[in-house]
Amino acid sequence: MSNTVRTSELMEHRIKHVVPSRVLRIKQAIEQKNFEQFAIETMKDSNQFHATCLDTFPPIFYLNDTSKDIINIVHQYNKYYDKIKVAYTFDAGPNACLFMLEETTAEFYALIKHFFSMSVPAQEKLLQGISIAPYALPENLKAIVNPLRITDGIQHVIHTKVGGGPELILDDTQHLLGADGLPKNPQ
Repeated sequence: MSNTVRTSELMEHRIKHVVPSRVLRIKQAIEQKNFEQFAIETMKDSNQFHATCLDTFPPIFYLNDTSKDIINIVHQYNKYYDKIKVAYTFDAGPNACLFMLEETTAEFYALIKHFFSMSVPAQEKLLQGISIAPYALPENLKAIVNPLRITDGIQHVIHTKVGGGPELILDDTQHLLGADGLPKNPQ
């Protein structure tokens, strides 16, 4: 990112003019429990961050085709409902972090499994963390995204809930990641 700070004019603009007010709007949305506003600000921030990566010289490419497919699914799903029900952001890489209210989780997880066309063994190993109830995806919802389906584009889904904030977990059996850094199923 030091190269981004050095070469991206968009990053300079972002730091001075965008991030301070965006952080305030996100904080306000959280305090007011306004999921839709939180979701919009989060996705816009993610998009703009990745735009600064492209504005870097030479450019940085963190998002991959699966990342872009997830972005597309989220927007198509929200359009289907004419409401923001799911939001995305990405770590410093291609890994999506999706935000949604609890009542949306089972349906959206079913859509992800459908779109990414995983084998049954891959689906059985996919979910880590809190279980998600099975959901029968309606045919009209299956049709909202591009019919091109990707095989095994997603390797893990770690399902968590909002908690009381960060805390140090000393008991290794409670960790979501194994010693190898890969997700494990704590159940």
